[in-house]
Formats: sequence, C-alpha cells, structure tokens
Amino acid sequence: MEALILILLTVALLFYIKTNLCASYDSGKASVTVSVLGIKKTLLPRSEKTKNKRKQSVKERYYYAKAAIKAFNKIKRSIIIEKLNVNYISSDDNPYTAVVKYNAANVLAVSLMTYLESCFKVKNRAINIDTDLTADKALTEMSAELSLRLGHIVYFVSVFGFELIKRRHRDGKQTQRNDAVGNEQRKAAG
Repeated sequence: MEALILILLTVALLFYIKTNLCASYDSGKASVTVSVLGIKKTLLPRSEKTKNKRKQSVKERYYYAKAAIKAFNKIKRSIIIEKLNVNYISSDDNPYTAVVKYNAANVLAVSLMTYLESCFKVKNRAINIDTDLTADKALTEMSAELSLRLGHIVYFVSVFGFELIKRRHRDGKQTQRNDAVGNEQRKAAG
C-alpha cells in the first residue's frame, strides 16, 4: 500500500516539474536549449561529436511523423509559450520589394499568432515588423520560450511509443497475411 502511495505521489510530482525550451534565431544562427530543474542542455548548435545514424526509409519517417503528430495533438493545450519575441525589419535594394516583403511579413505574423493563440497558451509576446527603405539587407531576430510540465512529456512519449508499437503490430499482421496469400497462390500454381 505504501509503495502505491509513493508511486502516485511521484507521478503527481511529475506534473508539477516545469521543463523549458528556449529557441532563438538571429541572422542565420539558431540555438535551442532545454532546461529541467536548472539543468541546461544545448540541442543546437550541435557538437562535432554526433555519431552518424542509420538512414531511415521514407515509410519509417512517415510512421514516426504520424505518431508524433498524434501524440502532439494530445498535449498541445498544455504547452505554454512564456515569451515570444519577433523583430523583422524589411529592406531591399528595390523599395517596392521591401514594401512587398513588409506586407508579406505582416500577413504571416497575423496568421501565425492566430494559430498559436488557438492552439497554445501565449503569455508574453512582442512582435515588431518594420521596413527600412535605405538598408540593403533585412534583419530577422526571433526567440521563443516554451514551458511544459514533465508529466506531459512522459505522456507524449508514452502515446508516441504506443502509436509506433500499434503501427508495427498492424504492419506485422499485414505481412503475415501477404505471406499466407502468396503461399496459397504458389500451392495453387505448383
């Protein structure tokens, strides 16, 4: 009985531990860090020590993507966007092109914010889109800080794993059916 209470308390504690993901992009340089309980891990830029992984087939990538989307849809309401900062200054050699880029950036920002606010909880946002007709190059700076409880990550991983296992099990049954049909056809022909 005590072990069950301890397990339930541990699971309940997982839902109160916050995980932060900080991502930023500044003039072609991207960085991503994850922190849990003050422990930070840098995901981007990657270190040179990364090993070569085996190549995945298109079918495997499709299954992984489908399982990830299904699992993500289960937890997306619990993701909190703590800070979202976007600074874009449109400029080009041709002033007309700079204005077209400025208008496109505004449309993209409004569409993106509408989507983000419908899917996630957005706390702080600062979006600055402007145009500079005298500069030659556009300036783009973006940063976001997301938070999610550790228990939701465990839930995401379990749903993701379950979807992959379910898919492989279904594929195994289909392969067995195909083999059985093939064997029957060979016996009938032979």
